[in-house]
Amino acid sequence: MRAFGGARGAHVWYIDKVDSALPLKVDHPIGSLAPLHCTALGKAFLAFGRVDPPPELVAFTPQTLTTKHALAEDLTRIRRWGYAVDNEEFTAGIRCVARPIYDESGFMIAAVGVSGPSVRVNPERLVELGGIVLSLSADEPAKETIS
Repeated sequence: MRAFGGARGAHVWYIDKVDSALPLKVDHPIGSLAPLHCTALGKAFLAFGRVDPPPELVAFTPQTLTTKHALAEDLTRIRRWGYAVDNEEFTAGIRCVARPIYDESGFMIAAVGVSGPSVRVNPERLVELGGIVLSLSADEPAKETIS
C-alpha cells in the first residue's frame, strides 16, 4: 500500500492511499487515524515537522518504542537517513517507510509512505524501499514497489 497522510493532533491522518494488487496487503482506510510515535508516516512528522510526541508512548506491539529516549534516538536516525521506518511497531506483521513532503516555504505539510506485510518487506527491503520513497517527487505516484 502507498499512503499519503497529514498530522492531526497526536495522530497521523490517512488522506489517500493506493492499495496493492496482491492478495496479502495492508489496509489503513482513508480518514483513519494512527499514532505518531509508532508509524512511519507519524515518525516522519515527529522528525521533520513541527509536531510534538504524544505525552504517553503506548505500546501496540513488542517492537513499539515506549520511552522518550528510544524515540529520540530513532528520530535522530530518521533525520540522518531522510526517511522514517515502522518495523512492526504499530501492527505485527507490517513494515513501512515514509518521507516528508514540504511546501514551497520548506514547511512539512504531509508524508508519503509505502507499507507491506513483513513476509515481503524484510529489513533489507525496508532500506531499498526507503531509497525508492526518497526518490519520489511530491507529485509522483509510487510505482509498484512491493512484490
